[in-house]
Amino acid sequence: MKKIIVLRRIFLVFAVALTATLVLAGPAHATWQWVHGNSGHIEYKDRFTNDNRFEFGWGLDFNLNSGTFNWVHFAVPTIASTTQGVRYIKVRFYTGSVDAWVSAIHIYDGVNKVKVQEGSWSNGYKTVTVDLGYVRSFTYGLGVSVQIKAGVESMSHRIIFVGAGANFVNK
Repeated sequence: MKKIIVLRRIFLVFAVALTATLVLAGPAHATWQWVHGNSGHIEYKDRFTNDNRFEFGWGLDFNLNSGTFNWVHFAVPTIASTTQGVRYIKVRFYTGSVDAWVSAIHIYDGVNKVKVQEGSWSNGYKTVTVDLGYVRSFTYGLGVSVQIKAGVESMSHRIIFVGAGANFVNK
């Protein structure tokens, strides 16, 4: 009988210790930090048609001149920590036709380029996810630079940026 009482006490101690560990640990930290599309910085302001809309409450909206390219830069709010980092970054945008497209997304930690993703994303609303391959700390600020291009066809060269964001998680 004493053996059963001792085993129950040991089980009770382990159960209390496990419960305390789970309660005190709290939830795992993971949060998306987003910047709104209208905060994008356009590199070449002279490469647009006359019917530009630019910054609105819902995004950055413009028409790129035919046969040109441009860059739009976003500064994503950054959690600068050695215990947190980012693996996935998203860019949300719209292009008005197949003749206006996003051709590259560059990811920066301050002035250091850490990832280049090339593609040809066009014709409607898109959300492009950039996978860094591992959880990486950003100590100098997370920058997202997006290259956009317009062809020479007589189609829409309208581009809207909705936002750019990064998923910060514990390392």
